Amino acid sequence: MSSPDGLSRRGFFANGAGAAGLAGAMYFADAKNAQAEKISKWERLQLPVSDTSVMFDLDFVDDKTGFLVGSQGTFLKTTDGGLSFSDANIDVTSDEDINYRWEAISFKGNEGWAVGKPSIMIHTLDGGKSWERIPFSSQLPGDFLGITALENNAAEVITSAGAIYKTVNGGKNWKAQVVETIDATLNRVSSSGVSGASYYSGSINSVVRDTKGQYIGVNARGNFYLTFKPGDNAWMPHNRKTIRRIVTMGVVGDDLTEGMWMTTRAGGVSFAKGKSDLDTQ
Repeated sequence: MSSPDGLSRRGFFANGAGAAGLAGAMYFADAKNAQAEKISKWERLQLPVSDTSVMFDLDFVDDKTGFLVGSQGTFLKTTDGGLSFSDANIDVTSDEDINYRWEAISFKGNEGWAVGKPSIMIHTLDGGKSWERIPFSSQLPGDFLGITALENNAAEVITSAGAIYKTVNGGKNWKAQVVETIDATLNRVSSSGVSGASYYSGSINSVVRDTKGQYIGVNARGNFYLTFKPGDNAWMPHNRKTIRRIVTMGVVGDDLTEGMWMTTRAGGVSFAKGKSDLDTQ
């Protein structure tokens, strides 16, 4: 996912103009000449949204132009590197009386993709100046949860049911990357020692994709997590080594094999460094 100076989104938060979205506002830190650990001051930016809107994702076309998306139809644009935002006024939903919950947005150069729910996917080839709606099957398992722009009309999308699809022709056709659904996997392994891995918990509400196409997702109830890497037929569930339920997880250096971090309820934070056992934090 592109960001200023060719950084990944995670690198942008650490080394460029970082932003963290909360209800109705965003916190901004200018740290272009500082290391991530030296960021100490954040400036609160008022956004042109209601106080109940929640921001979910942010990505940049270049060092000035970027988009911020969230609940209640929030789709904002910046042209000054994140110092200010205004409504992007995308025309593909202008005639609909639906406040979409935009879950994710991703750019690779001028090509970008965004997904939300109720199920919607849009695509741009000109840096977000114009968007087209991409049709998708009504039988989609789960809701859109994330999308990654790759290159040359290629993208990969994931749903809350753990379904992963890839297109290489601008969304005309999609190929499933996971053979077995999370529901089926958990039903198969529920007696193999994975705590909480029952048939009825087969959805994820937090997911991260690294630069190698590997995924880490948190079960909707937070009682275990799952990983997936290209070439696998199914997700692999893992026990959590804490009594507190997982809130979210991420990877170190945009590479799952370099390590992971985990936040839990009541403010817990833990790490797994290097190529350590994924079940040991």
